[in-house]
Amino acid sequence: MGNRIYIIIPLLALSALLIYSSINEYNYLKSLRTARKIMENMSKGNPTPEEYGEGFEKALAELNAARKAIPERAETSLYLGKLYQNFILAPFEYRYAVAEKNGITEESALRLSVEFLERAVSLNPRDPETHLTLAWIYNYLEKPMDADQEIFLAEKYSPNKLSTLSKLLEWSIWRRDLNKAEKLSIQIYLIHPGQLNSVLNIVWRGYQDYEVLKKFVPENAKSRVVLVRFLKSKGMADAARAEEEYARTLVE
Repeated sequence: MGNRIYIIIPLLALSALLIYSSINEYNYLKSLRTARKIMENMSKGNPTPEEYGEGFEKALAELNAARKAIPERAETSLYLGKLYQNFILAPFEYRYAVAEKNGITEESALRLSVEFLERAVSLNPRDPETHLTLAWIYNYLEKPMDADQEIFLAEKYSPNKLSTLSKLLEWSIWRRDLNKAEKLSIQIYLIHPGQLNSVLNIVWRGYQDYEVLKKFVPENAKSRVVLVRFLKSKGMADAARAEEEYARTLVE
């Protein structure tokens, strides 16, 4: 009987530990998913400054809850870094709505973003998204050598992943490096066919210029038709007509 008790007690302790871990994992995933959804709405929706401020506060609370459930997770640190990056990118009236409630300034947001992103890198050094986000922050802080190193690591750890290539393309457009951007677009077309419209949308964010846009389109009629549709969707009727005429010469 005594031996049975000695066996049962450790088993009960192990079961309790597993249940506790499962509850923490559930709470962690729930908070992280909620925070990601809120941040997505903050970026892609059209919130008022007040709604943005509320969203920031809720996302921060959910991410802190995720950290409490499981403290050392790279993804939590990544999204905390991205949340503060989002604040830095936001227009003044949106930042003011956050600062009014939380007292966050651009300087403190930059510091916290770097801290959390560097922590994320230490926990998961092979994640390209973390390196690319950190590269943006370093570039904003006018540390181009550190930024270039992060870009190098992103390419090293995920050279052919579409999301990484798209982020690298965005980065190149943002830095006005068209030569690098054109090479990346070719890489995307070769590895991930059918992404022409996505590439054009990324280029459009930096250049609303027909002469620049057509550099990113392969020399075949099918691709030029995609460009025609894209130009029409952006209200560039004259450019679309010129491109239609050019596409016909490729068919002939």
